[in-house]
Amino acid sequence: MLTKHQVDVVCLQESIKKNFSFRELAGIARGQDMSWEWVSPEGRSGGLLIGANNEILEVTEYKKGRFCQFFVLKLRENEFKWGVCNVYGPVQMDLKAEFLRELMELILSTEVPIIVG
Repeated sequence: MLTKHQVDVVCLQESIKKNFSFRELAGIARGQDMSWEWVSPEGRSGGLLIGANNEILEVTEYKKGRFCQFFVLKLRENEFKWGVCNVYGPVQMDLKAEFLRELMELILSTEVPIIVG
């Protein structure tokens, strides 16, 4: 799917996986050289996976929190930098403030344009 649709950045939420094997990630990448990072789920929900195509993008920074993960990416062809934030908001109302605080702190600490999804 990644090569068919020319996908260079992948963000998956609700992965429900504590970790990923090389084989699983290679199956998603389908031959592309990708950088991968993930956040394990808490209990039966959550889990995040983010990936970037190393042929086109360089991951210059990686941050993760309880509810989000973030790549700063640099395009290899022109060195333009931008960020991708992969988020999974909690369903529980008592965690909403913590989620929003984490997301706000991440955005305010970043000096590049950001895509949040």
